[in-house]
Parts: sequence; structure tokens; C-alpha cells
Amino acid sequence: MEIIELPIEFEFNGQKQKNYPSLIVTYIDLTLVDTGYPNFLPLIENH
Repeated sequence: MEIIELPIEFEFNGQKQKNYPSLIVTYIDLTLVDTGYPNFLPLIENH
């Protein structure tokens, strides 16, 4: 099993923030945990 953190940078109320969605990777599965806020999917896909 491997856990991969994806640091996602975004701006909120004029301040730079980071969120760390994680991928849990096993031999047969891939699970995305803590996907962040609404509309974060394009940020995750670009990682």
C-alpha cells in the first residue's frame, strides 16, 4: 500500500492556502480521500 499526498494550492479570501487530498494506492484499488472543497476536481486532475 502507498499513500500519496497531492498538495493543492488555492486562494481563499485573498490568502494562499493549501489542501492535501490523499490517494491510497493498493495492488487493486485507488481511493481518493479528502477531495477538498467544491470545484476542486480540476485542481486535482491537473496534479
